[in-house]
Amino acid sequence: MALEPDPSPCHVELIARDPARNIHRRYAVEAGPDLFGAIVVRTAWGRIGARGQEKTVSFVAIEDAQRHVRATLRRRATSPKRNGVAYEITDSSEADGELWGTASLSRR
Repeated sequence: MALEPDPSPCHVELIARDPARNIHRRYAVEAGPDLFGAIVVRTAWGRIGARGQEKTVSFVAIEDAQRHVRATLRRRATSPKRNGVAYEITDSSEADGELWGTASLSRR
């Protein structure tokens, strides 16, 4: 029987700001196990200081949850091409970002 990777909780918080263009965005991704062993990924986004929106997705396998989070963060990394403002990591539970693939985002 193969052991599953440890699904310890982790989070990444991102911001994108350009005061001249009135852009003040935030993005947060949290992932961790629930009481039934599934991996729950919560994504929250919106304007800094506003309530914003939130989406929660549950996965049985940690690999599926990692794939979902990596795809989400890859999309945030393309923000300079789409919006002209890059997201920066303001807080992360992992210093190197290896688990979730945050290497393409700059740190603040």
